[in-house]
Amino acid sequence: MSKKPQHQLPNRAVYTFEEDQPKKRGKGVLIALICLILAAVIAVLVVFGVRHSQTKKEPEKKQPTTSAQQKTKTAVPVSANPFPDLKAGYNMPYAVTVNTAKQIVTVYQKDPQSGKYTVPVKAFTCSTGLHRGDTPEKTYYMPADSRQPMWYPLDGGVYGEYATRISPHSEHILFHSVPYTKAGDPSSLQRGEYNKLGSPASHGCVRMRSADIKWIYDHLDPGTCVRIYYGPNVQEPVQPKAAQKVTNDTASKYYGWDPTDADPRNPY
Repeated sequence: MSKKPQHQLPNRAVYTFEEDQPKKRGKGVLIALICLILAAVIAVLVVFGVRHSQTKKEPEKKQPTTSAQQKTKTAVPVSANPFPDLKAGYNMPYAVTVNTAKQIVTVYQKDPQSGKYTVPVKAFTCSTGLHRGDTPEKTYYMPADSRQPMWYPLDGGVYGEYATRISPHSEHILFHSVPYTKAGDPSSLQRGEYNKLGSPASHGCVRMRSADIKWIYDHLDPGTCVRIYYGPNVQEPVQPKAAQKVTNDTASKYYGWDPTDADPRNPY
């Protein structure tokens, strides 16, 4: 029996199949390469996006400041202890600093936690001695007779309201108002001297506005500590309002008056 001849694929079909294989492999490599490039680009974008997001969110880590914290910040002075040489056992309601460089009087209360006088409650604009040293830079404790008569005679034939003695009699340093030319007449204010508040101007005493010195007179008891110092680089914890300028116009109804005077006749 004779064998049937086997059918063979035409050579053309065989060649076509073998020629297609490199083309498909080439396409696969190209696609794989594109995918790798895209993956690398995506990875870079993801990393950059995460870092950018962390950078933007970083400020959110800070805790919001509450109103109570804001009040605490306002109440705490730059110096942790404004009275470094306060005598042992001191327990008065207030202690006071006078910064002759800034012309500011600051009244402190005791911090109940630390026991130090670091909580400012009042700040006043003042005028101390015209020249440095006219107002001695030292710590005083107000004498027993600190409160003086309502109209206190000053050098030069003028008078001060609410004079409150800071030093012993031998040094003659007081808190008092800007001078008046007539005792008992609150409309006789020395306008030029009043307009110097916030600048050195006195013979050594600490001048203040009428309302401010009245607070001192009413609230500071004998024995109160008053520390006078020269602190040009000290940032005071409270900045007082600047004193209002007064008129020199003799025809004005405001002439000769301190704008803060509580006298019912005050036209301000």
